Amino acid sequence: MGGNVGTVLSSQYVCAISQATDPRSVALLRSAHDLGIASLTAITISDLVFFRGTIDDQSHHLIESLLIDSLLQSGEWNTIRSDTSSHVVETALHPGV
Repeated sequence: MGGNVGTVLSSQYVCAISQATDPRSVALLRSAHDLGIASLTAITISDLVFFRGTIDDQSHHLIESLLIDSLLQSGEWNTIRSDTSSHVVETALHPGV
């Protein structure tokens, strides 16, 4: 049998949320306005990193210290904030990119 067939691994993720204005959101908002989407007033960028397996508290702290810049971002585990009046657009890089 191939790979992880028949195994159950837990999946977790950390969400890095920018505290200040993210330059990527400024560029995306400008591009949207250039395309004529004037009703768009704000874009918030959140970076998700997924992990497979069990992660203990010590590993949580290590991962946060490596992936979250505490001066510019906050990190949340396994939660995504959503506003019912907002839209969510998800993008993902292809493996190896």
